[in-house]
Amino acid sequence: MPRAQKVMVVGDLHGEWAAFEGNLKSLGAIGNDGHWTAGDAKLIFQGDILADRGTDSLKILEVIATLKREAEKAGGKITVLAGNHEDFALSYLMDRKILGISDVTDVCYPYFQGKGLLEFRRFGSAELQGKPEDDPETWDMLMRERPQILQAMRNDRTGKILLEEIGALRLAEIIDDSLIVHTNPTPRMMEALLQHGVDGVNGI
Repeated sequence: MPRAQKVMVVGDLHGEWAAFEGNLKSLGAIGNDGHWTAGDAKLIFQGDILADRGTDSLKILEVIATLKREAEKAGGKITVLAGNHEDFALSYLMDRKILGISDVTDVCYPYFQGKGLLEFRRFGSAELQGKPEDDPETWDMLMRERPQILQAMRNDRTGKILLEEIGALRLAEIIDDSLIVHTNPTPRMMEALLQHGVDGVNGI
């Protein structure tokens, strides 16, 4: 189907700034100064930015917030979808188990597959910020300080922006005749989309 606007999709960034910047420059979405250059184009990030192996995710999310405003002024749009690693971050902030089953540290700490979760310690105590990444006590302290970290984010300008961006994450996006999600849609997801539509699914 011919598209009225250019559509660009960026896959897993794994919390890595170089991947973020490199992808957007190669697509012509940003210039060397880091500002939006894609006019009325639509840009979709497919998730796995937060709480992944890289540790630039909060910086990436903050820049995306700025680019969203710039794109909107030019008639464009940026959408960020949630992947499984965003669920790690949401589970941490909401103090719940991942998929209702696993403790956050049991999933994120082994092999550092969720190392980026440690980025939230920038809103924690000085002691937490100074502790080494590979110390199990660092992760225990990160969990204990979760309420204080969340409150600190709510009281901080950048923290508020990050929470707003996390709260705006979507599960799916439909553009023209294309369904865009983080991974292959499951039968359960397709059933939910058919029953409730994209907006209904994203409102879950």
